Amino acid sequence: KFSQSARTLFWEKSANCPITRSELGSHHSNNHCIPATPEVRCELFAIQRHELATLEGYLVSVVGEKYSAHSSLVRFDTGAHACEILWVTHVTRENIGTGRIRNK
Repeated sequence: KFSQSARTLFWEKSANCPITRSELGSHHSNNHCIPATPEVRCELFAIQRHELATLEGYLVSVVGEKYSAHSSLVRFDTGAHACEILWVTHVTRENIGTGRIRNK
C-alpha cells in the first residue's frame, strides 16, 4: 500500500506480499520533477494514472535563500530525504494496451 503526504512517500507491505521489504525499498522512488521546458511540463501533467512513463534528465539539488533540497544518489536509502529531484528533459509515455502513445 502506497500513500503520499507533504512530499513524502509512505508504504507498507502486506503479509502475503512475495517481495521482501529490501526489494520493495530499492525498487520504487519518490520523484520530484522540475520540467526543463514548457513542453516537458505539459507532458508531465498529461501522464495518467496507471500509464507507464519514462523520464530522462538529471538528478539535481535545489538551493535558495530560504529553502534547499538535495536529491538522493543511491537506491537503497529510505525515509526522509530519500527522494529524487529530477530536472526532466525528456518524457516518453506508453500505454500498456496500445504501445507507445507519445515521445517528445
